[in-house]
Amino acid sequence: MLVSEVITLAELQTEEDYADATWITYINEALDDLTPIAKIPYTATVTTIAIASGAGTITLSSSADLLTAHELINLYFTPTTPAGSITLMPRLAFSDLLNPGWKLNNTTITLQGLGTTTTVGTATINYYKKLVHVTSTVNDLKTVALLPEQYHPLIVHYCIAKSQQKEEELGDKKDADTAYLQGKQQMAIERMWEMEPHNRALIRQARVSMMVGGK
Repeated sequence: MLVSEVITLAELQTEEDYADATWITYINEALDDLTPIAKIPYTATVTTIAIASGAGTITLSSSADLLTAHELINLYFTPTTPAGSITLMPRLAFSDLLNPGWKLNNTTITLQGLGTTTTVGTATINYYKKLVHVTSTVNDLKTVALLPEQYHPLIVHYCIAKSQQKEEELGDKKDADTAYLQGKQQMAIERMWEMEPHNRALIRQARVSMMVGGK
């Protein structure tokens, strides 16, 4: 769905005629809100990591890919000097100073326990990407924002809810809020089911609980 199509649908249902820039602001707010559950998978490769005494660091700002990451999932390390095999490194608590693995703060990934012989290596990092902001009415929510097509109506619901702020429109806002939140909940379940199969048992349990609760 194009941004222009989102705007047209929102205007038809609200009878509001905002500037395109206002609607685009609402659309980007919706994309930010959906990012934590969207789970859009990408991979970044960071080469020539200097290792000293079994430890090294990756500055997030040094990688254009990692700057777009919402959540880091897995990190694989491959020694290149001397050459070695790829290893899945476990994520560690930031207080862990002993075990091999990686940990994260706001600006840096720290690698540790890589052995005393490794001096250079490469990291391959799986991550969930932030949904990308749109800037123009000709932008496509699928190809530009990276939002799967079946969730585009959520953006329309969000825009409707944001536009219905006046007191006489609170009923319409509540309806749009409800439609958005219900769709967001369904999206969260579907994306977790698709991208995190190890959590499917928990999802089944949650669905059963919801059905029992509904009765």
